[in-house]
Amino acid sequence: MGLLTLTSRIVGKKFDDAARAHAPKLDRADTGLPFNAQIGALLEVPRTDFAVLDGSLLDVPKSAQLPIVAVSRIHLDADDDLAVFRLYTDTGHDRGGDGASFLQVVCRAGNLADVQDIGFYQHLCREFPVTDEEQAPFRGEGFGLGESDYFMEADLLSTMPQAAGRVPEILAGGTAIQFVRDTAGGTYVKPFEGGENRLDDAVGEKGMHKRISFMPYARSLAGGQTERLLISFDYVKTVDGSRNPAAYVDYWAGLPLDLNKVKVL
Repeated sequence: MGLLTLTSRIVGKKFDDAARAHAPKLDRADTGLPFNAQIGALLEVPRTDFAVLDGSLLDVPKSAQLPIVAVSRIHLDADDDLAVFRLYTDTGHDRGGDGASFLQVVCRAGNLADVQDIGFYQHLCREFPVTDEEQAPFRGEGFGLGESDYFMEADLLSTMPQAAGRVPEILAGGTAIQFVRDTAGGTYVKPFEGGENRLDDAVGEKGMHKRISFMPYARSLAGGQTERLLISFDYVKTVDGSRNPAAYVDYWAGLPLDLNKVKVL
């Protein structure tokens, strides 16, 4: 390498370093979250609570400390008193949600310390209803999602990575496992609706915005623990700020957690 070439590279590097040093720094967008969480922090969850579950759809988390890779807030259309946050430890394949996991925290609006509910959720499987007839049960039209009971049969269980190899064990001699709607009401309650804004980086340049229609269900496991089922009909509007429409139904298994056993480091 010639002296002039070497000198040129050194000077060029100094200019680059100077430009980076004086470039405006973008403010973090991942602020105002429960536990003072931010992307890049570690979420600590009680793995032993998962390990003792009998016949559950949930896997034991890979570690007791999981990196937070994305965060979101859900704005409910019909309830301004609650604030719903999700701290994602995985956003799934290609950040599309398939295979994702998150801690969901429900607080009183304006008071992050007043936690009403907390649970850890893992993605189970995804369906793609295309026609009006296929989508109708999820749109709040008086049947389907929102009915008092939900029965999960072997064909759906077999599509879930967590359950595919344990279907007979999970069914325990039956033909389906029964979940009961985890909210008050009669034989049918219209699904909750809202918008989820997810940040996939600290400054908000990457992320996803979607409309969601969802209903929580629950069942009791053999050991007495409660396992949750969250069924959500999602309509994706944008990804990384660009229009990218998609519609699907996601199934999530969840475990309610003791607030005192959850930390963000």
